[in-house]
Amino acid sequence: CTNASAITVTLPNSLGEGFTCELVQGGAGQVTLSAAGGATLNNRQSHTKIVGQHGAVRLVVTGNSGGVAAVYNLAGDTGV
Repeated sequence: CTNASAITVTLPNSLGEGFTCELVQGGAGQVTLSAAGGATLNNRQSHTKIVGQHGAVRLVVTGNSGGVAAVYNLAGDTGV
């Protein structure tokens, strides 16, 4: 994600269990992760943002009941 302005990445409720990706904040604009309706975003510190430029996070879908309730685990360079 490379932008001078803030970016919001909406996490869909439909990704399958086991889906994994890494996001890197390449620009100055802070990246915020937001769960779409039906999805859940978990982080041990309740963080939803990448901490700053060149920070990286990993997202893993740990479950998805019925294919419409993806549960994400967020780890890495997170902040508020």
